[in-house]
Amino acid sequence: MNHYLLIGAGFSRNWGGWLANEAFEYLLGVTTLDEFTRNILWQNKLQGGGFEAALAVLQATYANGGLLEHLRRLDAMNNALVAMFTEMQATFSAQNLTGGSLRLQKFLSYFDAIFTLNQDTFLETHYAGDVRWSEHWQGSYLPKMKLVDESEQRYPFMLRSPMTPDPQADSFENLQPIYKLHGSFNWQSSSESQRLLVMGGNKTATIQSQPVLAEYQRIFDCTISRPNNRLMIIGYSFGDDHINNVIQRAAIAGTKIFIIDPTGVDVFDKRNPAAQISQPATELMRAMMKAVNGASRRPLSEIIYGEQGDHAKVMKFFDGREHIMR
Repeated sequence: MNHYLLIGAGFSRNWGGWLANEAFEYLLGVTTLDEFTRNILWQNKLQGGGFEAALAVLQATYANGGLLEHLRRLDAMNNALVAMFTEMQATFSAQNLTGGSLRLQKFLSYFDAIFTLNQDTFLETHYAGDVRWSEHWQGSYLPKMKLVDESEQRYPFMLRSPMTPDPQADSFENLQPIYKLHGSFNWQSSSESQRLLVMGGNKTATIQSQPVLAEYQRIFDCTISRPNNRLMIIGYSFGDDHINNVIQRAAIAGTKIFIIDPTGVDVFDKRNPAAQISQPATELMRAMMKAVNGASRRPLSEIIYGEQGDHAKVMKFFDGREHIMR
C-alpha cells in the first residue's frame, strides 16, 4: 500500500505561511499597485473571489489588449506576489525546525511522494535535500529541476540560487520525490527566463505550456489513481478544478483519503449553506463520500507534536503505526 501527500496553503500556515485571504490583505498594503488594481482586488473580493481572481483579470486584460499600461499593472502584481513570498520565506528561515525530535521531518518522510500546490519554499527550507530524516529515504528532491548555480549545496535550497527545469535530470529511487504542481516563486523557465509560477486564471493551459509542470500533473494523476492507495490532503481548499478532477478520479478508483483541515470534511462541500433550496451533492462530493476514511480539524503542528487524540487518529493512516514519530 502506497501513501501520498497533497498539501495546500493551509499546510504552510502552521509555520507562518499566509492563506489566500491573508495574501489579499497583504496586497492592499503594496504601494506599487495603482487604484485600478486595488479596485479589481476589491471587486473580486466582493464577488466571492480572491487575489487570484484579480490576478486572472489582469492577465486577461493584458492578453486581450496588450497595452503597455496593462503589462505594467500585471508586472506590478507579479512583483508584489514575489515580494510576499520573500517575506514568508524570511518567517520560515527564522524558525528552527531541524532540531529536537524532528517530528515534522519524520512525518513527511513516511510518504511515498509529496505533491504540493504551494509556491513558497517551506519544504525546501526545512525538509528537502540530501538529508536522511528516517530510514525510509536517503533524502528528497525536486524531479527534473536543477539549481541555476550548480555550486550550491542541495540542502537547504533556500533562496541563494533559483531553480530551472532540467529535462535530462536523473530520477532517484532512494530519494523521495517532491512535485511542486504549480511551480515555485524561485523557479524560472529554462527558455524565457520567466518565473515558473502558476497563479491566476487558465491554470491548466499554463501548466501544459511548461513541460516540467505538465509532467508533474501527469504523474500526480496516474500515481494517486493506482489501486490500493492512500492519499492525505492537508490544507487544500478544493478550489482548483484540474486538481479536483484528479482527486475525484482517484476516489472513484478506490483511493482512500484522509483530510486535515480546520473545516474537516466540509472543505470539499462547496454548496451554499445559505441557499433556501436544498442543493444536490456534486460529483466530487459523491466520490469523496465513499473515499474519505477519516479527517482531523486540528492544526498539523498540534497533531504531530501531540501525544493523544488526533495524533493517534492521523497516524493510523500509516497502517496503524501510531507511534512512528516518537
